[in-house]
Amino acid sequence: MTSKCAQLLSGFSFDRAGRVLEVGSGCAGITRLLGERFDEVVSVEGSRHRARLASERTRDLPGVTVICQPFRESEFTEKFDTVFCIGGLGDCAPVDSGEDVYHAALGRLADLLTPDGVLLLAVEKQRGLESTLREHFAETRFYYPYPNYQHPDCVISEDFLSTKQADGLVAEMYARANVGVEPDKHRNLPFFANSFLVVAGKQEIRGVSFDQLAYLVSSARRDKFRTTTRIVEGDAGKIWVKKRPSSGADTVQEGPITLTRCDSPWVDTPSLQTVLDERCQVGKGGLAQNGLAKNGSAENRFEQIFKPCAPWVRFLEATSVQRGGERYLSGGFVDCTWDDVFAEGDGFRRIDEEWTWAEDIAMNVVVIRAIYYFLIRIEGMPGLPRELERRSGKTVIREIAGVMGVQLIDSDFAGFVTLEAAFQSIVFGLNETRYRLSLRWYLRDRPSQGLFRTLRRLMKWRRSIS
Repeated sequence: MTSKCAQLLSGFSFDRAGRVLEVGSGCAGITRLLGERFDEVVSVEGSRHRARLASERTRDLPGVTVICQPFRESEFTEKFDTVFCIGGLGDCAPVDSGEDVYHAALGRLADLLTPDGVLLLAVEKQRGLESTLREHFAETRFYYPYPNYQHPDCVISEDFLSTKQADGLVAEMYARANVGVEPDKHRNLPFFANSFLVVAGKQEIRGVSFDQLAYLVSSARRDKFRTTTRIVEGDAGKIWVKKRPSSGADTVQEGPITLTRCDSPWVDTPSLQTVLDERCQVGKGGLAQNGLAKNGSAENRFEQIFKPCAPWVRFLEATSVQRGGERYLSGGFVDCTWDDVFAEGDGFRRIDEEWTWAEDIAMNVVVIRAIYYFLIRIEGMPGLPRELERRSGKTVIREIAGVMGVQLIDSDFAGFVTLEAAFQSIVFGLNETRYRLSLRWYLRDRPSQGLFRTLRRLMKWRRSIS
C-alpha cells in the first residue's frame, strides 16, 4: 500500500538504474516507494528514531541503505544520478551558507548529482525559488500537488494547469476545501500555489517521466477499492479520464458492490456540484448574481439555487422504470450524484461510472444521496443561506427535493440509510451499524451530531496522551 505522502510520486515513471539519494527519510513514507522503484537507494536521516524506523520499514528491500546523520554533516565520495528532496530544503545548506540559504542548498544538491543527474524537489512556495533553480539546472518541469505536497490527492502538470481545460478540475479541488477560486484565475494558480514539485535536470531531463496531464488517487478507501485516475491527452488533442482499480484488475466485487475500470471524455465545464457550491454562497454573490435577494422566501431561495438540478431529475426520470407506483433505476446509477454529472445542452453528461449496485435502486434514494453529499461538502462553508443550516437534515433534504419536483417519504429515507451504510462499510471499512446510526442522527439533528464528533475526537486525543 502506497503511503499518503508517497502518492506525490506515484504518477511518475523512473529508470531503475543509477544511484539514488534521498534527503531525509522521515518515517520511510517515500523511502519505501524509492526502494521499490530503484535498485540502489541511500537515504540520510538526522533523527535516530526516524532512521531506525525507516530501516525497519525497508528491511525487506536490499537496495535501500539508511544512514543516521544530519545531512549538513554528510559527505559523499560518489555522485548520484537522482536526488530526492521532499521537504526540508533549508536543511540541505552548509552551516556557513550565509543569508541565501536556498541558493546554497540548491547548489549543494546540484553538486551531488552526476553531470546529467536529476533533482526531484518538493517544497513550500518561496519567493524567487524558481529563478534560483534555473541558475543551477538547465531544464525544469513544475507540478502542483493538491492540497499540498505532504498529503497530495492530486498532482497536476504545469502544462495542463496553464490551460482553460484544467479549470473544472481545479475548481473541484478547491470546492472540496471550501475555497472559491474565480475561473479566470485558474491559469495563475502556479503563482498562488502554496507548494510545488519540480523535476530539475543539470542537462536534459532523462529517466523521469510523468505520462499524463494529471494524476489522482482515492486513498481513503479500503485497499481493494482504491483507484488511480489519469487525465491523458489522446489523438487529435482529445483529453480522456482513465480510472483504474489500483490492484490492476478490471473489476473488483464484494457483496452488492462492483467497481469497474472506466474511461470518460474530459468535460471542461464545472460539475453540477461545483455550480451549486457557487450558487448557494450568499456572501460571495451566489444568490445576488442570480437576481435573488438574501431575504427571499426559503422556497424561492431553494428554487433559485437548485434550478440547474431540474434537467438532472428529468434525466433520472427518463432512465427509470415505474414499478408499484415507484420509480427505479438500474444499479449503475448508485453514484449518479452531482460530482459526476455535467451540463450538456439541455441535458447532462455522466462521467466516472465506476460503481454498480447489484439490484435496482429507488430513484428517490439516489436523489437523497446526491443532496446528502452536497450538504456534507458545503458544511461549514461561509455565507450559506440559513435554510441550508436547519437542524434537521431530513427537513433540508425534503425541501430541496421538493423544489426539484421530487416528493420524499419516510421509507425513501430508510432506503437511503440502509444503502449508504452498506456502501460505506464495504468501500471504506466503516462499521455498518454505527454508520447507520450516524446517518439517522444526521437526519434528525445535524448540529448535535457535529458536537458529538468533536467530543469523540477530543476524548480520543486525551487517551492518546494519557
